[in-house]
Amino acid sequence: MICDMKKKLLATVTAFLVTAALSASALEAEPVGTLNKAPRSMEQETPYITQCELGSAVADAFRASGGTQIALVETSMLAGDLPQGEVTRADAERVFASDEALVTTTLTPQALYALLENAVLAIQVDPATEHIATDSAEQNRAFCQVSGFIFRYDAFAPAGERIVSIRLDDGTELERTDSERAVTVTAPEHLLDGETLGVTCVDALCSYLSGRTELPEGETERISVIGARENTIVGLFPRWLVVVGVGILAVLLAVSGLRLKRHKEEFD
Repeated sequence: MICDMKKKLLATVTAFLVTAALSASALEAEPVGTLNKAPRSMEQETPYITQCELGSAVADAFRASGGTQIALVETSMLAGDLPQGEVTRADAERVFASDEALVTTTLTPQALYALLENAVLAIQVDPATEHIATDSAEQNRAFCQVSGFIFRYDAFAPAGERIVSIRLDDGTELERTDSERAVTVTAPEHLLDGETLGVTCVDALCSYLSGRTELPEGETERISVIGARENTIVGLFPRWLVVVGVGILAVLLAVSGLRLKRHKEEFD
């Protein structure tokens, strides 16, 4: 009799586990949203130097989930792209290298500057080409994708002095030395200590996708890099040509000024 009871118990447990597994598989395969246009492939962008479409969408999802002013996510957490068309939870899971709990907390502008300084710490500019060195960009694992604010950094400046400015979406300029203001932020738990939201990175992205058919596309203003020839019109031309062009423009302005002065003297 005891043997029969053990067999029944084993059969019941096995059936429960199979049912749970099938339910989980069905849940992962169920669409959470439909994208009319998928974000650009990360291979087509420079996510370890500046923003990328997928990173912007993920950061926006975190901020929406936490209801905070800003959100941050390290680019190194992004492991895969989102497909166009129906997006399932399994697709959302493949976006992340690991699924973590999200937390909310507050940062002073001073602390935010420090965090972002660390995010651009490993970036190096090749003095010969004035472009960011490719190998340093790929090693810049701490680089952050952001939501709720824009920031500029000088890639040629000394480490610890690279963040030039931070401005919230409401237009508020944050000062580097401000240790009083409190800015609310959502981020993965490994990045910041804070109050656990009760949702994970995947949960937040699924929720975000459920209410949208399009994601941030082609934005360039969230993160700007200066001090290097990336993301600038000047960067498309040789340095000597830029110098010559500026010189010619200066001469033309000077000649135009002299002519204007002569005309004025003639009328006087």
